[in-house]
Amino acid sequence: MISFEDVDKAVEYLRSSSKEASQARANVRYLGEFLKSQKASLKLSFPGISNAAAEDQALASVEYRDALHGYEAAVEKDAYFQFMREAADAMIRAWQTQQATARSEGRAYQ
Repeated sequence: MISFEDVDKAVEYLRSSSKEASQARANVRYLGEFLKSQKASLKLSFPGISNAAAEDQALASVEYRDALHGYEAAVEKDAYFQFMREAADAMIRAWQTQQATARSEGRAYQ
């Protein structure tokens, strides 16, 4: 049985983590666009070779890998918040179902 205190904690977590969770999501979107910009800038630093070769060079560069690691960290943080918030929401929904079941069982025996 899920206690009211557990549900209260889940609701509080959803409330208190919303700003940080939204910032994590925004960081993922920003860094996704930044990677495109970084790749384009790096491609321009390899004049005189084909576009495909310049892209290969850009993708293999240390600068791009560093940006990619930043993106990875942002995605990880966003996923953490997403899964934790989904778990809190699932607990609240399970508690609601539990309460509805208890109410209907109570009516059935009266």
